[in-house]
Amino acid sequence: PTRSICWGGAVLYSPEDQKWYMWATELEGKCGMHTWTTNSQTIRASSDDPMGPYTREAVQFPVWSHEVDVTRGPNGEYVAFMSYRVPCPRPLCTTCTDGTTDPVCKKKSTTAAHLPRSTGKQEHKGMGRKFGDVGEGVVGRRMLISDTDATYMSWSNTPAGPWSTPQLVLMKAPEMDSNVAAVIHKDGTLVGMWRDHNPGGHHSTPHIFTASDWKDNTTYRWSDDELFSSKDVKGGIEDMFLWIDGRGNYHALFHMMYDCDNCGGHAYSQDGLKWKWTGQAYGPKVIYDDGTTFTFPYVERPHLVFDKTGTKPVALTNGVKTGITNGLSNDDQSFTLLRPLKQ
Repeated sequence: PTRSICWGGAVLYSPEDQKWYMWATELEGKCGMHTWTTNSQTIRASSDDPMGPYTREAVQFPVWSHEVDVTRGPNGEYVAFMSYRVPCPRPLCTTCTDGTTDPVCKKKSTTAAHLPRSTGKQEHKGMGRKFGDVGEGVVGRRMLISDTDATYMSWSNTPAGPWSTPQLVLMKAPEMDSNVAAVIHKDGTLVGMWRDHNPGGHHSTPHIFTASDWKDNTTYRWSDDELFSSKDVKGGIEDMFLWIDGRGNYHALFHMMYDCDNCGGHAYSQDGLKWKWTGQAYGPKVIYDDGTTFTFPYVERPHLVFDKTGTKPVALTNGVKTGITNGLSNDDQSFTLLRPLKQ
């Protein structure tokens, strides 16, 4: 078996060596996406061209780390946010083949029995919840979940490291993987998004978190308030990616989980706190250089690739699955897709 499976791709330009670096989830042991809760690790790849190809360099964060988002600090630092648990108590799947998962290792949803019961009511309005608080969970509504590992942050002055010891920045026991994404301002303050199932316990809902000092995890505060009304966003949205454009406006991409559930949505904000939903931003159909097309049934984890200035987007990356049955398990193989943007 030779095929490794990856998922998503956060890309930043390094002016020091004039390369673009990508951080992506890789499934250890040539496994497929059904093992994401046990086999996920974070790898680093690089390219001399933002369009790739990207060459795998090393494991940046070991098993278990998942869905990393990497942004820049005020002094050029590389700052990674990720779901993280090292060492991981869940057994590693070791019987995979060519990027597909042995059926005995397929992930199973489990109830979050260790989480406190939720009343189903929204509490702690505003930024009243702080670093280290325990997530309320939704066990009272019997929500089935796959992972409840917390979000950690690590940073480095260079893409290759050394990277700081990851530190907890949000709640100790979220009800699900939080999909954290953030932007850091020149004064060191931070604004970002995280998600859970509240309110209602039936779909993924993003919320805001902030920090007065991105390096100090005790300054992180997170809110339960919904960003969008149900009139604007009629279902779940996840996999947030945030950036600030050249005029100082905030933008976010999301994976949409309703209507076109393999499409991406967009929102914007003037201050990073109050957001307006604009609708669908991209679809699942891909046109290749040779003129052939393919419509992917799974298109998630959006990230933009920027030019050397860091303000002009030139490409979109997604974690995609073909849905084609191969090897040991169906719809399990995935890869990171990069699509150039029209200029």
